[in-house]
Amino acid sequence: MSRRVAAPVLLLLAAAVSLAAVFAVQRIESGGGPLAEPWASTYFSPNGDHTDDLARVRFTTKRAERVTVRVVDSAGHTVATLAANERVDGKRELRWDGTTTAGDAAPEGTYRIRITRSGDDRVYSPTRPTVLDITPPIGRLDRATYTNGELRGLALLEPDTRLEIVDSTGAPLEDLRAFLPNPDAHSAQPVGPPIADTVPVRFTVPLDLSEHPLDTLGIFAVDLAGNRTDLRTADGAPTIAVID
Repeated sequence: MSRRVAAPVLLLLAAAVSLAAVFAVQRIESGGGPLAEPWASTYFSPNGDHTDDLARVRFTTKRAERVTVRVVDSAGHTVATLAANERVDGKRELRWDGTTTAGDAAPEGTYRIRITRSGDDRVYSPTRPTVLDITPPIGRLDRATYTNGELRGLALLEPDTRLEIVDSTGAPLEDLRAFLPNPDAHSAQPVGPPIADTVPVRFTVPLDLSEHPLDTLGIFAVDLAGNRTDLRTADGAPTIAVID
């Protein structure tokens, strides 16, 4: 093979080797390195209501490691230590109850989980931060009517807040349909005074009064952290009208 032909061939081989090396590195990095799959709860509300009271942290070591897991605030200060040089071999789940190392309740805010291995300067962290939120959402039941076997109404809710209707046992009614109406539609206009930073949400749910009497139902606004506001017991909540 002449030099004129061999040179391009050698360049192509070198490029192929370099490309293969790049893909090999990407495969190693996509596997998460020696500590993979760090994940943590995005929202939680340690308020003792048994709903999202704990923030969960999960990760996997690819071999036995000594691992330290810390919770840090927005300024980077350590708030709590969930594991201190603990031996982990494989999958591990930890939980944070929202208290500081001193045993005090941590303030509402955004926190980061920091995971380090013994003898390694690299910090592993879930992609998303963890938000501690114990403030109940703002909301109001504007009107509600029972007719033709259905409960229908309008609620005013904060964005990223869902409507939940539960029976006497606290179990959600599964057939609830809640949606954002056209804001200009007549059916989206509240009867009572508007509430700043809320949106109208129309709802309808099939209901058998012999199985679920109206006075046994709970209507709640539930935010991303699991905080709940009982819309039926709030001041000014309307009585559900029954139309035969």
